[in-house]
Amino acid sequence: MQIEQLEIFTEVVRLGSFAAVAEKRQLNATSISRSIQALETELGVKLLQRSTRKLDLTEAGETYYQQILPILDHLDQAKYKALDIKQELKGTLRVTLPLGFAEAQVVPLIPEFRRDHPELKLELLITDECLDLVQEKIDMGVRIGKVSEENWVARPLKTLRFVACASPLFLQKHPFPEPGALEQLPCLNFIAKAEAKQWRFHHRRSGKTETIWINQVLLATHEQAAKSLCLAGEGIALLPDWLVQEELQNKRLLEVFPEHDVLYLQAGNQIWCTYPNREYVPAKTRAFLDFLQERLGNKKAGKTPA
Repeated sequence: MQIEQLEIFTEVVRLGSFAAVAEKRQLNATSISRSIQALETELGVKLLQRSTRKLDLTEAGETYYQQILPILDHLDQAKYKALDIKQELKGTLRVTLPLGFAEAQVVPLIPEFRRDHPELKLELLITDECLDLVQEKIDMGVRIGKVSEENWVARPLKTLRFVACASPLFLQKHPFPEPGALEQLPCLNFIAKAEAKQWRFHHRRSGKTETIWINQVLLATHEQAAKSLCLAGEGIALLPDWLVQEELQNKRLLEVFPEHDVLYLQAGNQIWCTYPNREYVPAKTRAFLDFLQERLGNKKAGKTPA
């Protein structure tokens, strides 16, 4: 049994097909199939149930998969420790980031990080889906709001400020309202966020807090679409400040409730850097975490522990 066979097996489970693994490894699908067959022959059990449409783990395959994951993880950690002795960042760093934040805040910084670490290959998994860091073999992730996953270390990166905004055209028709008016005025929102139906308003001077069930007239799956609709005068949207910074500066959008702090109810306003809870954090992960902290976050947070 070879380590490569185990790695191929876990990749097939994770990616769901021989073809996907073959493409990733720049091999043909037949080679991947033969590797799995050789592993099954050596073990004397069937690991995968193959059909024309998909691959499923057998009961034995599921047990075997769960047992070898921590073993492969320990081998990776041993490799990282050995590489870090050389004090050179090499290999591949896999990072998952939410789409809007990645495009607006992180991707523009990547060339600078690459200049500092030219030997390090970056894989940016930009998606709003909450990927499992361990099963997907991801080194670190950026999360907005609450981090509920177990066995992850969550390090605060920065506080997120939301802005309730609208276009000048919209506000000509609906002059700056009080928060309660949002129960009737058209609002733009997100399909996937149940908490997005309620916006919480905190008046900075009086300290008064109120929660409003907004009038959702247009729903989108992503904040960029809500921003575009907001610019078109279709309603009021509650968006991250980094997404609308330029539009607020050039007055294409106006802040509707400048005396209030506004949040989605129970959504949280913290941006986190997360990574698997392991005994040893590889130097490549520490370097990227510290880089993001220096460029985007709270300076007082300090360096990532080894």
